[in-house]
Amino acid sequence: MLTPLVQNGPWVWNKRFKGLAVMVPDAGKLPSFTFSGMKITLLSPTFGKLQKLKPKWEKEVRKAGLVPGHAYTIDDALPGGFLGGKVQDWAKARFTEDRTEANGSSIAFVAEYAGKRVLFGADAHPGVLINSLQRPPFKVSSLPLSVLKLPHHGSKNNVSQALVAAFPADNYLISTSGQQFNHPDPEAIARVLVGRQADRKTLHFNYPAEVGVANERGGHSGLVCH
Repeated sequence: MLTPLVQNGPWVWNKRFKGLAVMVPDAGKLPSFTFSGMKITLLSPTFGKLQKLKPKWEKEVRKAGLVPGHAYTIDDALPGGFLGGKVQDWAKARFTEDRTEANGSSIAFVAEYAGKRVLFGADAHPGVLINSLQRPPFKVSSLPLSVLKLPHHGSKNNVSQALVAAFPADNYLISTSGQQFNHPDPEAIARVLVGRQADRKTLHFNYPAEVGVANERGGHSGLVCH
């Protein structure tokens, strides 16, 4: 959907990368750019992830019911379901990392502006995001954020407890109607809630959803939802 808009618009494709693919090099400093006072630092994808996507890209597009290169009008999506049960039980569910080529090619980055730091997680694989923290300019095991946009709309395969610990945030964004894959998954939301339990955190949704998560004492979890 985005491709024809870029091609037909007055923009140069991937200008900051000299027209080549947006990606994190295998070694060295992470790519960073500053414009209008905002600093962008790229965390994903890697060259290997892009190579795995190439032979499967068109297949994935068609699998989603789309035609490659065709511009679409986005219809209003219907809100999906959410979750119920105990936070601790959902959080303890076995984690299996996303291995899909399409999601692994996602462009994820940290944006810094006016003392605030935001991670736009796209659909990126959590292992890639965590590994990128070990490289300059960060070289840390944990990067506090003002906002974390959960990868893959809060998929259980893209939000691990390790990811939540590596990127502790005050606010979490979940952008999905839940129509196609019924995201966010309860496991992903629970992992956010059990991380940094003593801290207040706010979950922001772009669609209304019922939230009824009980803790082990039978009460409700201490969270705010918008």
